Amino acid sequence: NLKSVVARSTSLTVTVDAQSGVQYEIRFMGTRRSGPDAGKPGIVLQSSRGTSARYDFRGNEMYVCASVISTRRHPNPYQAGDVERAWTQPVIPVRSSSSR
Repeated sequence: NLKSVVARSTSLTVTVDAQSGVQYEIRFMGTRRSGPDAGKPGIVLQSSRGTSARYDFRGNEMYVCASVISTRRHPNPYQAGDVERAWTQPVIPVRSSSSR
């Protein structure tokens, strides 16, 4: 479960409602407007292990969302080996007039 999701004008922060003995990976994903991977949907922009992570917007993202992957086995798996996961809704960063 997610404990909190905080979207600000400059960042997206996710905190997990952690369970004892479970490890977590938080991935921030999105699509960039510019750069070598521009227009490719759902690329991993940043990844970290732990129960909290923050992604600072760089100004070229069309959207950013977070995915949390745990090491805990899913109680009702679709296929063998599935683990519990959580996702946020996409956040559309506010672009300043200087980044347009």
